[in-house]
Amino acid sequence: MTTAQTLAPVMSAEDLERRIAPPAGLRPWITEIAHIPTVEPGPVTFTHIPQAATTIVLRREESGRRDAWVLGPRTRATYAHPEQPAGCTRIRLAPGASQPVLGIAAAELTDRVALLSELPGPAGDLADALLALDPEQVTAFLEAELPHRLTEDPVRRGHPRLLN
Repeated sequence: MTTAQTLAPVMSAEDLERRIAPPAGLRPWITEIAHIPTVEPGPVTFTHIPQAATTIVLRREESGRRDAWVLGPRTRATYAHPEQPAGCTRIRLAPGASQPVLGIAAAELTDRVALLSELPGPAGDLADALLALDPEQVTAFLEAELPHRLTEDPVRRGHPRLLN
């Protein structure tokens, strides 16, 4: 005799997010910015599907705690169960943008999660300022700050445009 097991629903963060296209000034380095509202803990399991892109995640817990993470390209799905009410802003980097934005190649981040502040690139220098912002302020802040902090090497600066 077999018994039926009730499985928790599986959901992707993409099911909840509000995506916005980055402004033209950020498009060489950022392909998408998305805001995910506060999610309450519960029976839902979140899946993070394999993804070729490198992503900056600005996480906000309802308690006030904030973290800035970088998720490297993922070769396999991962699953999470929210333990605290939290939301986030997701910044997906363009192909070829990991080195100039984060100071580290995407290949070195594959299947890894790192603290944004510990990376040597311009975005790492902005981690504390990004964490202090409300989600609606992130895009304008990045548009004002990031391009000025990136290398002025014309060859390296042209790489993301060639890949788009």
